[in-house]
Amino acid sequence: MRCADETIVEIFEWVSQDAIEGAHKNPVVLDLWKKFEALCWYETPANLPEFQNMFGHFEPIHRSGRMTCVENVNTQSKINVRRKTP
Repeated sequence: MRCADETIVEIFEWVSQDAIEGAHKNPVVLDLWKKFEALCWYETPANLPEFQNMFGHFEPIHRSGRMTCVENVNTQSKINVRRKTP
């Protein structure tokens, strides 16, 4: 989802606590997160205006009709907010 200020909001769920712990030890996942951090930073959702309303408006993000995902990396209710580095 995209906010009015171009912030990208990514929502996904961890399968279990073990999956969370495993992701933090997986070199492929750690490398991916490092690449994310080179391009953006993580923000608390409550800091975004869209989360101040019960029904905030977000623009959908379409990528060639497909959702981009990382296989075998599953999680437990988490919201990631990524902002582009200026």
